[in-house]
Amino acid sequence: MKWTCVGVYGGAELEVQMQGASPTSIRSVKAMVASPSTDDALAADFLGYVSTVPYEDGAPAVARSWVEANVGAVGAEVRRERTIGSAKFELYGPPATRTLEITTSEPPR
Repeated sequence: MKWTCVGVYGGAELEVQMQGASPTSIRSVKAMVASPSTDDALAADFLGYVSTVPYEDGAPAVARSWVEANVGAVGAEVRRERTIGSAKFELYGPPATRTLEITTSEPPR
């Protein structure tokens, strides 16, 4: 199953896609911020929040800190990756379109 949530905030489009067997068994989350601005403040805040999605051996504060620290270091061809517990975090995209992907073999709590 796949669920998608889309919203607009301050001229930026925010999107989250979740995939899994059920609403309580999510295996992947993909979040995106598309903004006319190249300021990463909104991307850091939104993607940092999304990174705190709970899963069995997760560390939400570590995930959020990592996303916030690395969102400005990625580019069209530059990715950052980190594994926290059983989840792989990938952060990429040019300043106008930042994306965070989280995949896990363990369903979230």
